[in-house]
Parts: sequence; C-alpha cells; structure tokens
Amino acid sequence: MKCLRISADETGASQFDEVEISLREMNFLPPAAPLLVSEPIVSERMLFATLPVGWDGSWHPAPARTYFFMLSGQMEVEVPGGERRRIKPGDAVLLEDTSGTGHLTRVIGDSPSCRRDNERALDILNATIALLYDLTPFSHCSFYQCYSEAERCLSENPWLLKAQGEIV
Repeated sequence: MKCLRISADETGASQFDEVEISLREMNFLPPAAPLLVSEPIVSERMLFATLPVGWDGSWHPAPARTYFFMLSGQMEVEVPGGERRRIKPGDAVLLEDTSGTGHLTRVIGDSPSCRRDNERALDILNATIALLYDLTPFSHCSFYQCYSEAERCLSENPWLLKAQGEIV
C-alpha cells in the first residue's frame, strides 16, 4: 500500500515522496477469511478534524510525526518550490516535516451538485480528516509475534478465558 510522505530535506525544506506500507495476509478476524494487515503503528493520540471550505493553513511544519487519512472533501498540500499534491478521500499521508519550512495546506473544491440547504451536502465541501500523531515505534515485538503468541497461548490454555472471552 502506498502512502504519500511529506518530510524535510537536509536544508529544512519540505518535500514529497511515497512510502510503501507492507501488508501481509493474516487470519486477523477469525472466523472471517484472512485479510491483508500491516504492522501496527503505535500512536499516543487520535482525533478527527473538519476543515471548512476555503480553509488555508499557511506555511507550517507538522507539530508531531502524524498520519492523516482523508475521509471527505479535498485538500491541496504544497511544499517549497511550488510542487502541489491533491489529497482526496481514501488517501493516507505521513507528515514527517516537523521542523524547517513546513508545508501549505488548503481545502479546495466545490461541487456544483452540492445543495447548500442540505447539511450532508455541505459536509461534502468541508474536508474531514482523521489524524494519528505522536507516533512511536512498536519496539517490544512485532504485532504478528505478539498476536501469534497470544493466540497459541489461549488455544493451549483455554482456562485463561472467562465465559465471555475476557482474559483473566
């Protein structure tokens, strides 16, 4: 899975590139069929934000290493030198430009099919994002090791489970 990244170069100028987030097939939600899952990303905080139509964030660095996920609306992000990227629903962006010049963010777009008397239609013009920030590495073991070990332990020791599946 590809993710847009904004990072600062050695001079402090923000720049775009892409990172690949590895996914592997895992029996993650048994008895449902296996699905593709990434390693977990530990985050200290998560929030949702709605940025109004026309919002302009001026030049700023990211306050912390942050993933954001575009849920609705569209934004345009610009880095020094004028390169711009349009962020649309479904896009994931990793912000790592926590120092230096930073980036410029604007909410863009207007839908001619939007009826201004309809609250849901107005929502389409706003940009709604989910942010995970103050990210830290998952250091003590990989998610798959921890999950597999817990799964093995519980299958070998069913007495660890209470009637409703809670671990004692």
